[in-house]
Parts: sequence; C-alpha cells; structure tokens
Amino acid sequence: DRSRGLGKMSMTDEYVQEYLRRPLVAVISTVDASNNPRSAPIWFHWENGAAYMFTGRTTLKWRNIQRNPEVALCITDTSRQIKSLTVLGQADVEVDNSSAQELHRRLSILYLGPDEGGDWADSMEDEEMAIIRIMPSKFLWTG
Repeated sequence: DRSRGLGKMSMTDEYVQEYLRRPLVAVISTVDASNNPRSAPIWFHWENGAAYMFTGRTTLKWRNIQRNPEVALCITDTSRQIKSLTVLGQADVEVDNSSAQELHRRLSILYLGPDEGGDWADSMEDEEMAIIRIMPSKFLWTG
C-alpha cells in the first residue's frame, strides 16, 4: 500500500495545490442514516484551502451532510497511472441559491466546455441548490 497520510498540508505544497486545481471528477463519500457509506461522483473547485461543490437541496448527499458532516472527497487522475488524493474533513453547507447557481455555471463550463456547460447550467436554473464546502483535516495520497 503506497498510501500515506500527509496530515494538514501547507499551502506551499505546490504539486498538491496544482493537482487540486485540475478539473478532475471527484467522488464524495458521506454517511447515511443507517451508518452506511454512500459515494457519488461530483465536480469541485479548490480555493483558499477548501473544496467547493454544489448540490440540490433534496439529494441524499445533502441530507447526509446535514446529519453528519464527516466526509471524504477522493480525486483521482487516471491519465497515465492511477494517482489519487483523498481529502478527509468536515463539510458545511451554504444555503444561498444565487451563489450555488453561480458555482454550478462556473463548474459546468469548466468540465463540459462553454456551449454544453452553459446549456446544462441553463437547464438547472430552477433547481434549489446549495454549496458544500469541505475543510480538510487530513490528506491521503496514493500513487
């Protein structure tokens, strides 16, 4: 096992910061009401030492985070060899539909391109969304 806990990384660890700024699809893991792990793919944005995502306010991940904020976010790059960074921490949510819609549009364009991303964001304008922010307590690196 080549996994190693890196604890709290300093903002000077440029490789890790660069890795987290790449548009890689992550997997967020939460804990459901029966204490079972639940995972879902998610887009994210890394800024100021935290991961930001959006979600609908009726999703399972939303309900799970409301009940238990302990989460894991696994970001994997499979372009050459498998490299994975897992962010462990607590999530908090911001119920600001306008800000969440703005983040949704920005990430849609980043991940899908201007045309498809803009169309996708337009199609979701009526959804009630929130922002999930994960503040890392630990990083685990594999690869």
